Amino acid sequence: MATEPASSTAQLIDDLCGNFAVWAPELAAPPTPGAVLAGGCNHYLQILESPRQVWVARIARNALRTSEQRTLEASVHSEAAGAGIAPEVRYCDPRRGITIMEYLEPDDSDAESPEEIAKLFGKIHALPLQGEVLHSPDAFRRCRKDAAGDTALETLLQHGAEAIDRAVKFLEDHESSDLKMCHNDLLGANRLRSRGHLFALDWEYAASGDPFFDLAVCASQMTSNNARALLKAYLQREPMDEEKQRFAAQSLLYACVEACWYSANAAHGPETQASLDRLATHSHGDALL
Repeated sequence: MATEPASSTAQLIDDLCGNFAVWAPELAAPPTPGAVLAGGCNHYLQILESPRQVWVARIARNALRTSEQRTLEASVHSEAAGAGIAPEVRYCDPRRGITIMEYLEPDDSDAESPEEIAKLFGKIHALPLQGEVLHSPDAFRRCRKDAAGDTALETLLQHGAEAIDRAVKFLEDHESSDLKMCHNDLLGANRLRSRGHLFALDWEYAASGDPFFDLAVCASQMTSNNARALLKAYLQREPMDEEKQRFAAQSLLYACVEACWYSANAAHGPETQASLDRLATHSHGDALL
């Protein structure tokens, strides 16, 4: 469970319940605020319940996201919901960073196979392209600038500079022309099994881009065997050498982006240290490059 909301967040929840006719006109009475859910660094999540329906109110904590970025997120999320791979959006106010969506009851078993996750990626990448293109080398440069001053991180990046430079050069020299709509944050916390199906949550970083970066983000939490199985299942064949190189390069770039993001956005703790450990492993284990 998350901590209790700040007064401003509590007021927003009260306003949403009081103005329920705007987003739930079928109700005869206001919904009741329920349990506070774990929402990560960027969002506050709380259940809103009525006798017959349950929703999740999500309130953005990241003040750096613009209204335009949140509008894009809502658009992609709605497309995904229409494709049956995301919860239905009931109400969205991009200016205030508020989204109300259906609550998906988790299944008793949340076991996933690389093959099942690959099928979810196939559905995500079939969504229509929207927004600007995300290039992982550019994302790394931006995140590194944001994390400037973190000596432990900079030491790791300098030690792995040869492998990182090689990965950046490969991706810039072999820029993918096969752009897809990507989630870009499909980690375990953003996948949910409900009603026997796998859903993708939190579309905040969705953008058009290289699907291999999308796969690399997810694979960062997998064993090497499962990561290879994910790539094979996604391609529905054995990957070619250039595809192996692309996947390895994107995996290293994501490790860089992740470590820089934690440095800039989160207090030093277990997750921050884990991201540094993953970066160290990737920057010294780039055999496929």
